[in-house]
Amino acid sequence: MSIVCYSEDKNLTIEYQENGEIKKWYAGIDICPNPICPCQDIILDLYDAKNKNDALLNHRIAFDVFDNKAVKQKGEKPISNNDFRFAKTVAKKLSQSDWIQLRAIFLEMKQHIIESTPIQQVDASFPEKKIERDSLMIGFHQIFPYAENLIINANDILYYLDDQYCLASTCSCTHTILTFLAIKDGQPMNKSRPMVMMFDYKDKSYKVEDPGATVYTPPEDLFNKILNSNLVTKFKERHKKLRLLYYNFRKKKRKSLKKSFKNPFMAKKKDDVQKVGRNAPCPCGSGKKFKKCCM
Repeated sequence: MSIVCYSEDKNLTIEYQENGEIKKWYAGIDICPNPICPCQDIILDLYDAKNKNDALLNHRIAFDVFDNKAVKQKGEKPISNNDFRFAKTVAKKLSQSDWIQLRAIFLEMKQHIIESTPIQQVDASFPEKKIERDSLMIGFHQIFPYAENLIINANDILYYLDDQYCLASTCSCTHTILTFLAIKDGQPMNKSRPMVMMFDYKDKSYKVEDPGATVYTPPEDLFNKILNSNLVTKFKERHKKLRLLYYNFRKKKRKSLKKSFKNPFMAKKKDDVQKVGRNAPCPCGSGKKFKKCCM
């Protein structure tokens, strides 16, 4: 199987060879629309390439684009046993470049979902006690696992930046804690103890929290690389987004707690008040007539 092309309308043209015969399909693409969901699946609806408007599917298949395997989707549009068996056969024939392309498509679509979903529709959870009591920092990728990677290049080394933020309700800081994961020729260089820097995106200043086990690029050079990129704006936008999510989370939690603390007896008593006669025993159990008690 080979992926021939990927169009702007998020569709694929696919060629598949079976028993010496080359079949061509038009494939509609679908992924989970939840911006914070960690699932890794991409779903392909395969139609006859010569009849793209045909309402009948030839196959509905799904793949885990990071574990490189077929998966069986459930839910409103489940994948049949026959299609799952077919998907497993297809997965074996996918080349490494096919998997890379499927993964790139998945990430592109997921990042569009992250950017376009209104913040009010994102239902994220946070460890509130640790944030408020222990000043726990929250990484952007902890909430949005498939968000865009922030990368800088210095001396032929790629640095992937893990950005974490303080969300405490009493804090108004403008800094992010950055962990620099160095990659060269596709291999990690400082995985055991990378450099950690506190970067203030408002004051445009920095402080090295941990130089790391080995210094491949001077911190000042990395700092200047950040200043000369669009990352400063990215940090500010991400911090704001996480703060809004955390605020909405706490607001929703307080509202839920407020409802749970309402006295169920008082609510029941109010309903009973409308039904009890003036001279009947009071429903509170005092033994008095209702008119001389709770009325």
